[in-house]
Amino acid sequence: SSLRSHYYEYCDSTEFLNGYNLLVVAAVMLLCECAKSIVKKNRVRWLPEAASCMLVGMAVALSAGLFGSSIENIGFDEEIFMYLLLPPIIFEAALSVNKREFRRRRGAIMVFAMFGTVFSSFVTGTATYYSARYFGDESLSVLDSLV
Repeated sequence: SSLRSHYYEYCDSTEFLNGYNLLVVAAVMLLCECAKSIVKKNRVRWLPEAASCMLVGMAVALSAGLFGSSIENIGFDEEIFMYLLLPPIIFEAALSVNKREFRRRRGAIMVFAMFGTVFSSFVTGTATYYSARYFGDESLSVLDSLV
């Protein structure tokens, strides 16, 4: 009985991990890899590999819109991103970084990482606070908007 309830809770075909959604995600990832290899092979220096992936995503969304297919039923599951997609991205970035340049510039990297994060947090929190005030939400405090 517990196995059956586990199946209906986690393996139901109406969830995000059905065949159609996985096929679309795999196809887009394959197109992204093809675009990255084309950029790398043709030495297109003005277009970063990540930008080619963004162009692929925009092209897929545009073509889906032109052909009348709805892509709104394809959701984005943050757990899949955190456990499946993010670790290879971080691993590939760690392998591709120039270690000597990283060590040489670690002071500047740490300064930008710490102060940039604090500055960005305050700018985002302040913008959130004043945007909420502008749109009539008086319940959001400054501390809540900074957190």
